[in-house]
Amino acid sequence: MPGFILMPDDPKLPTSQDKGDGKAPWRELDVQRAISAAEKAGLNLYRVELAPDGTISIVVRTES
Repeated sequence: MPGFILMPDDPKLPTSQDKGDGKAPWRELDVQRAISAAEKAGLNLYRVELAPDGTISIVVRTES
């Protein structure tokens, strides 16, 4: 996956304990879909951000 870095030990990533109901705000399948969408769009320089509220964002960097 060009342009993608997963940092599983990042303390800012939400965990199942963050919501208090035992459920994570996002699933691995959701992240895989975001990555697939970025690659299908032909993006080369991007990252996927996961917010504590469950928001999944694809942040695109343009080549300068």
